[in-house]
Amino acid sequence: MPAECYAGMDTETGAFGVHREPARYLAALTCPVPAVHDVPEAATWEVGLPGRHPRSRTVVWPQAGHFLHVERPSAFVDLMTSWWDA
Repeated sequence: MPAECYAGMDTETGAFGVHREPARYLAALTCPVPAVHDVPEAATWEVGLPGRHPRSRTVVWPQAGHFLHVERPSAFVDLMTSWWDA
């Protein structure tokens, strides 16, 4: 089962995990986006996307998972509050 998910996300044509697909999606957004990555390379890639909204914010939290609000609730609230107030 995990191998099937991987193929659908990363290796098949049009897969979301392939950088060109999320790049198209993110470039089409007209609103700012907060993003948290667990590795600097992913954050660098996202920050370098053309057409990125100037109020978007990208941060790196090592070992971040999919449930940031549960894993690091105070840091998550601080991040979101500072992003909204900017």
